[in-house]
Amino acid sequence: MESRSPNHDHWKHAQRKHLTVLFSDLSDSSKLANLLAPEDFAEFHYQLVLLFRETIERHGGEVSQVQGDGVFAVFGMQPREDEGRRATRAALELHQKVKNLSLPAGINWNSTLHSGIHSGLVSVIEGDHLLGRYLVVGDAANLAAGLSSEAHADEILVSDVSLGAEQYFFTTKNHREYHPKKGMGGVLASSVTGRSDIHTRFEARSLRAQPELVGRSVEMDVLNETFTHSSQGNAQIVNIVGPPGMGKTRLAEDFLKQLSEDDVITLRGHCESYLSAEPMQAVRQMMATILQLPQPLPAWIHQDDARERLLTKLAAINPVLSSHASTVAGILAPSATNPWPSERRLVEAN
Repeated sequence: MESRSPNHDHWKHAQRKHLTVLFSDLSDSSKLANLLAPEDFAEFHYQLVLLFRETIERHGGEVSQVQGDGVFAVFGMQPREDEGRRATRAALELHQKVKNLSLPAGINWNSTLHSGIHSGLVSVIEGDHLLGRYLVVGDAANLAAGLSSEAHADEILVSDVSLGAEQYFFTTKNHREYHPKKGMGGVLASSVTGRSDIHTRFEARSLRAQPELVGRSVEMDVLNETFTHSSQGNAQIVNIVGPPGMGKTRLAEDFLKQLSEDDVITLRGHCESYLSAEPMQAVRQMMATILQLPQPLPAWIHQDDARERLLTKLAAINPVLSSHASTVAGILAPSATNPWPSERRLVEAN
C-alpha cells in the first residue's frame, strides 16, 4: 500500500490556512485506566471517540486526529465568520456530555476534559491512517495544545484571537496572559464557563467599541437613497454582499444608527447558520419583536392556548391583524393545534 506520510514532495502541496484549532483531552485518564478492566476502558474510549466525532462535526469542525484520550480538531477548512464561536460551543458541549458517558457499575468517577482553543495561520497537508485526517503545523496548533495543557480539569481556555467580538456569546473568567509554550510569546486567553444571554451577532458586537467607519461613503449613499424611495411609499430591498470580514454588518449598523433619529421602527431578524437554524427564523424573530415577546420565545407559545393569547396581542396592535392569529401561531410555534401555515396563508398575512 502506498504510504502518504509527509515528505518533501508532500509539503510542496501544503496549504496555508487561517484555522481555529481545538484540542481537548481527558483529565486524569491514567487514573481511570487503573480503575477499569482493559476491555471496560476500551469501551469507554470508544464512546469518547464517538462523542468527539459527532459533536465536532455537528458544530462544523473536522476531527484531524484522535491522540490517545484527546482530540485535535480544526474549524475553518471551509471559511466562515464564526469559527471561534463554533469551536467554543463544541468544547462546551464536549465538556458537558463527557460527564454522561457510561462506566461499569460501582466505578465512582467524574469524567472531565481540559481544552484549549486558538486561531492562526497554519500549514495543512492531507494525512493518512497514522497522522490523522490532516497534519497541521504552526503556532496556532501548538498554542491550542499548550492552552489545553494549562487548563485545569473541566476548564476551557480560549484565546482572545479566536473569539474577538464573539466572546460576548459566552461567560468567561480569569482573563490573563498565558505562556503555554517555552520559547513562544504569551497569548491572552480566558476560561470559558458557559453560554451568555447574547443570541445574535449584532448584540455581541454592539458591546464592543467600534472605530469610525471609513471608505464606505458610496455604499452609504446607496442605502440613504434607497431609504428615501422607501419613505415615499416605494417598497425597497437591499442586499449587502461580500466576503467574510469586509464589514457588511458594520455598514448596516451605522446606516440604521442614522435612522434612529427619524422615528423609524427597525425590526431585526437573523439566520443562524447551524444548530439553531429554523424555518423562517428571521421572520419569527421580527414577529416576536412586534408582539413584544422575549427571545427565546416564552414557554406558553407551545401550549394549546397560544393562538388565543396571540389573538389578544394582535387585536391590541390592530384589530385587522386578529384574522391572522392562526398563521402567526403556526409560524412562531408549529404544532398539531397550530400547523405550519400554507403558502397562500403566508401571502395573505403578509
